[in-house]
Amino acid sequence: MAKDYNLLLKHFLKETSPEEELLVVKYKTEHIREYKLLKRLWMTGGEQIDVRQFDTQQALAKVEQTIAQRNKPQHKIIPLFNRLSGVAAAVIICFLSITAYLMVEQFSPSKTIIVDHTISGSENKVVLSDGTVIWLNKDAQLTYPETFGSNERVVNLVGEAFFEVAKDSLRPFTVKMQTADVQVLGTSFNIKDVGNKTSVTVATGKVSVTANQLHQSVLLTTGETAEVTQNTLKSFSTQNKNYRAWKTGVFIFENAPLHQVIADLNTYYDTQIESIHSGADSCSLTAHFNQKPLAEIIEVLNLTCDVNFIKENSTYRIALQ
Repeated sequence: MAKDYNLLLKHFLKETSPEEELLVVKYKTEHIREYKLLKRLWMTGGEQIDVRQFDTQQALAKVEQTIAQRNKPQHKIIPLFNRLSGVAAAVIICFLSITAYLMVEQFSPSKTIIVDHTISGSENKVVLSDGTVIWLNKDAQLTYPETFGSNERVVNLVGEAFFEVAKDSLRPFTVKMQTADVQVLGTSFNIKDVGNKTSVTVATGKVSVTANQLHQSVLLTTGETAEVTQNTLKSFSTQNKNYRAWKTGVFIFENAPLHQVIADLNTYYDTQIESIHSGADSCSLTAHFNQKPLAEIIEVLNLTCDVNFIKENSTYRIALQ
């Protein structure tokens, strides 16, 4: 090990021969992660690495203790440094720094962040440390670590959100809710977790949905939806094309009954439309709206359907003629 670090030190000092550079290339191939960490330590002088408020001295003490227990030495480690040459000492320090850094990454707790999105609007985007992007719908709550660990990526959700998960084959991404868990490697999907019911709809890729109470799972692909309650788990082809209209403002209706049109529009607009009983539907709408003002949509409904609209404060009340 010390021989390898001596070679890398020469490499960073640009003092290696062509033959030694071939050995460095071999080392990089076999230990790419460690090489990157060593290079980062070298470039920053070992003092500027973000250790997330980790106690470096304490980390080094733990490393020394681990080494001492493993080798069962009869003397302290400190005198050893006094007998080493300058280069060898640098090798040991570099090794301990790398070990401490790995301990930080694996064991240090990360700050937990809770985001409550209580109002509609554009300020609902959250970007996680791995590059995953999440859009929260109104009244949604997201809990996530400031930095993910080395083995997994886990967040908690209450409410509705759309996920674009960054691909990472070594760290699966899991969304935990009351009734279900969703796990992916890299994909995009919508989750609506309200009360005791969770709905998951896949936009791209594959998603595994697990019903917590039933201990059953289903694998979804693009264009499929799963619904989970405490007692049921079912999957089917996505029936509502407007499942993420709350985020995009784009609505596609094809012979949609009026009560469904109203329900979908209410997911996006702050001004709500009073819902009507499904049995009172006398109109089916076929239309495409792309972030249209609600007043314009109301006019389309007025011309298409036999209804009257009365606006009171922030609500449209609908009465059949």
